[in-house]
Amino acid sequence: MRLPKVERGQRALVLGRTGSGKTTGALWLVSRSPGPWVLLNIKYDEAMSKCGPDCPMDVGAILKAQRDSRVVVVHPEVFDQQTLDDFIFDLAESKAATGLCIDELLYVSKGNGQAGQGVLAWLTRGRSRKQSFIGCTQRPANVSNYLYSEADYYMLYNLKL
Repeated sequence: MRLPKVERGQRALVLGRTGSGKTTGALWLVSRSPGPWVLLNIKYDEAMSKCGPDCPMDVGAILKAQRDSRVVVVHPEVFDQQTLDDFIFDLAESKAATGLCIDELLYVSKGNGQAGQGVLAWLTRGRSRKQSFIGCTQRPANVSNYLYSEADYYMLYNLKL
């Protein structure tokens, strides 16, 4: 059996119910996947917090921290969708060849199941920039279908509609 890894510019989705192991699965993928990574720890998960140094929601600080650590962890100061989306957009537009792991896509999705501009920028222009992506959600119907069409890998856990 060939175990997956998310190569530079590839995308993966991790889907499952609360407590099914999505964060653990995403961190396993990050550990196997090349390049630097930014972990957007929206839920302040303890396991994710231990993966690297904390960084503010500042693209310059993140890129500087990645010189010393392959993985940096961002704990958002605010939780409104627009601020998170603006941050993701700025990181995508930095053109840095980094990976982004978002543990709970609901926070960066609009209420109508559409992705925000930041996630769309990451998915539409990220492949050529070698910007990898791993996204986790427990509510797959509430996130953009575009995430599914762009995914190279799916990691599925016990899931109910």
